[in-house]
Amino acid sequence: MICRVVVDALGHLDTRYIVTSFEESGAQYLYDVVYCGRGNAELYIKDHKNGLKSDRASCNKATANQFRFFLHSAAYLFMHSLRDNLLRATALATAQFETIRLRLLKCAAIVESSARRVIFHLPQHFPLKEIYRCAATVFAVLRA
Repeated sequence: MICRVVVDALGHLDTRYIVTSFEESGAQYLYDVVYCGRGNAELYIKDHKNGLKSDRASCNKATANQFRFFLHSAAYLFMHSLRDNLLRATALATAQFETIRLRLLKCAAIVESSARRVIFHLPQHFPLKEIYRCAATVFAVLRA
């Protein structure tokens, strides 16, 4: 049995226990890799299911539901890449997908499109305006 006990500055006690039959593995490895790794995997599933609403399989045909799940998985890869790359040094670097969707992607804007470009007019006091500027810079570099 492995026990981890942490007491913070306010006196809050955090205890975690792992009961295992692995006799050859170290306690640090079992906690960091096995226990925390399982928790991370559950968070990824939670992001996929709740953040992207991928549990909605309301079509009558299995192939249609399978295609919907495929599209949700593509959206998951996009959001994961967005968070790991573009949002790395921002306040949304560790945000859940639902938070990124509500704060960053679901915003009011006026969109002007022409044959050569698309212009987004964001609100003047939009708090995450710098992230959009950074994204525009990244897309301009990729386009060149």
